[in-house]
Amino acid sequence: MLLLTVIEKTGERYNSNSKMGMETNQKMIGFVTNLTLSQAIQKLKDYERLYRDRYAGMYIEFSLIAVSIVEELTDELIDSARMDRIEDMN
Repeated sequence: MLLLTVIEKTGERYNSNSKMGMETNQKMIGFVTNLTLSQAIQKLKDYERLYRDRYAGMYIEFSLIAVSIVEELTDELIDSARMDRIEDMN
């Protein structure tokens, strides 16, 4: 199981072609996954694209900070640590 630490940036885009926005909110998030690292990164990128398509005028961007190999965690431990599973992203 991998633990990915990312910074999530969200906000409003200047215009429909702009990647960055006027107001930016940032938070650090921990994601766990049983996917490979390349699959997990692709899933985050796919989510960014879906988010921008779904919410016109808004953007989301993930910046990978760190990756760690961790033991298999129970759902209870994942929830109590306020982490999300990448596989659950839609």
